[in-house]
Amino acid sequence: MTGVLKVRVDPVDPETWAVVGGQGPTGATGPTGATGPIGPTGNTGPQGIKGDTGDTGPTGATGSTGATGPTGSTGPTGATGPQGDWSAAQTVTTTATTSIAPVVADVGKLFLLNSTSSHTITLPSDTTAAITIGCRIDYVRYNTGSVSFTAGSGATVFPVGSTIRARYSAATAIKIVANGWLVVGDLA
Repeated sequence: MTGVLKVRVDPVDPETWAVVGGQGPTGATGPTGATGPIGPTGNTGPQGIKGDTGDTGPTGATGSTGATGPTGSTGPTGATGPQGDWSAAQTVTTTATTSIAPVVADVGKLFLLNSTSSHTITLPSDTTAAITIGCRIDYVRYNTGSVSFTAGSGATVFPVGSTIRARYSAATAIKIVANGWLVVGDLA
């Protein structure tokens, strides 16, 4: 037997020996044992360095409009304007013409409509006669012929169908807006 080893078995009796043979082959690995319990959690590590700031996000939607604030106080009254001048005499024109279409040169005049036939005054649009807003023309029914106001093409007359009520009654045509006339006075 190769690799035989003599081993003393009893330390008291020097004559007791055992013979031990050589090492045999390694046996098969046994099955894995059960997993042991989880160990305790370790200490928390140190905090890492701060990262870069991210990009700015998109702008949010506009919110609703807030309530209207209180009305401010009234400002001071402006200076009084100059006194108007009625000292200049108005040009008076007597006419028997029954179909009248005012022009720029008629502004500020007083027309005495002297006919027993009906008069029709056709108030113009801006393209027909460029009469400035705020200008006026006065008319008197000076005889028995009726006097009516009508709108020319592209113009408007307020009130519609205006007529001067009676002989010696008067009315004024006032340009109040672009292409628009107001007739005021003793109307029927």
